[in-house]
Amino acid sequence: MARPTDRTYADQGIPGRVKQSISRTTGQPVTLYYAEQAGIEADHPWVVVCETHGEQGSYPTLRQAEQHIPLGDWCAACMASPKRTIKKREYTTPPNPHRGRRTSRFVTVSGDRYIALGKEAYDHLGNPGWIDLQMKGNEVILTAAEEPEKQGQGIHKVTAASQTSVWFAAIAFVAEHQIANGKYPPILKGKTVRFVPDRTTDQAITGEAEDA
Repeated sequence: MARPTDRTYADQGIPGRVKQSISRTTGQPVTLYYAEQAGIEADHPWVVVCETHGEQGSYPTLRQAEQHIPLGDWCAACMASPKRTIKKREYTTPPNPHRGRRTSRFVTVSGDRYIALGKEAYDHLGNPGWIDLQMKGNEVILTAAEEPEKQGQGIHKVTAASQTSVWFAAIAFVAEHQIANGKYPPILKGKTVRFVPDRTTDQAITGEAEDA
């Protein structure tokens, strides 16, 4: 014999309504009621109703009723209909374009000859073939430039160092402004890349442009 319940059910303000959900098997909305409070005549106190076909089944315990909600086996019309096909989602790990290689975000000064740009900074400039260098205070400013009519105009040709960086020879510029070796986080501003060589924050490097 089923035990009576002292709880009052009124889901969405409907007397006796416990909850409504979608049957996993049939795809139809199913509502669970406590029969006495809902005014439903049934053999058992817990009633599940197929809202599409109006058929119902009753069960002696709440747990049993809940177990039959996803099955829909008490609704003959649902059982006669084609079964719902559940699409399974397959989750795959997106490919990592940088797998197997190290992507740098630094601007690197190597020895007294080269300045190298990590991919992030180079992409910000628009991947130019030539770069114009300027010095403003202790800040070095790099700007995308057109190919110069004559060499030696402070515009430097970019050369690929690896899949993660490029470099250009800036021998005179580095020497003239006494730019120390090191890796510098770039400042991406407007259409320029800036970096500040500061010996107090330099990270010592071995001098390989590919590390940029």
